[in-house]
Amino acid sequence: SEVMTDDINTAATGRIVQTLIIDPGTGRVLLGYHTDGIFAGNYTGLIGYANDGEEPEEAARRVAIELSGLTVGDLELRAIFNFIDSETGDEEEYEFLCKRFSGEVRESESMRPEWFAINEIPYDKMPADDEIWYPLFLEGKKLRGQFNLSPDMQEVLSHNLKEVDDL
Repeated sequence: SEVMTDDINTAATGRIVQTLIIDPGTGRVLLGYHTDGIFAGNYTGLIGYANDGEEPEEAARRVAIELSGLTVGDLELRAIFNFIDSETGDEEEYEFLCKRFSGEVRESESMRPEWFAINEIPYDKMPADDEIWYPLFLEGKKLRGQFNLSPDMQEVLSHNLKEVDDL
């Protein structure tokens, strides 16, 4: 008998990439307000899925230009997280920092990018895990961790986060 893969199994191999772009001139960070999709009504960094066979850094570059119109320069991988969720299974998320970019910020079909001062990041309008790791990430720490979120991503049920020397 043939085994069918359902959506949950497909999502279980999901690799997510997120880039936080910081403007070195102003110190502000670029977040996007999601007008569509699972993050609708929330802000995140420039986030999306890697395609099959696509390296995380390649995916991060593609996602950044698709969502914001910006071409990113050097990307620094600063964190790798596992997200455990009863609905989507286990997903790995690669968090990149970017301080060099070119182009003009523009709105995309699913996201409206906006610049925020670090002390004005709207954590109350973001997935619940962001408030835990963004400050450490933005301080320059390298992180590994695991988050177990409620299905609506508004509550962290449990998490384990540690600073590492190398990813």
